[in-house]
Amino acid sequence: MRQRVYLRTNSKPKGAGTRKGNVFLKSALFAATSAAVRTKGSYYHDKYNRLRARRGPVRALMAIAHKLLVAAFHLLATGEAFHDLGESYLDQVARRRSTARLVQRLSNLGYDVSFVPKAA
Repeated sequence: MRQRVYLRTNSKPKGAGTRKGNVFLKSALFAATSAAVRTKGSYYHDKYNRLRARRGPVRALMAIAHKLLVAAFHLLATGEAFHDLGESYLDQVARRRSTARLVQRLSNLGYDVSFVPKAA
């Protein structure tokens, strides 16, 4: 008795690649992205390093390119000037998010929580 072997024609997962688009825009975005992630102390540098640890360098670059494209769209749509969020922005967001989550967790356990930030 022979066993049938079925091979998938597309071995990549469905969301693995990017769609076809303007190759000139993509190359310009990647040039801007590679410069943005090398700028020390910038939001994009920190975000790239966090994404690279989880997703790998190529996907992290693609994610930062997407962030730059969205930022450029909003700059052109609103006419505002660009300002970098800074390297510590993601740490501040994580601190607020984890504080709120932990307060809610203690509240769910039946504790009244009041906290005062430490004086630096």
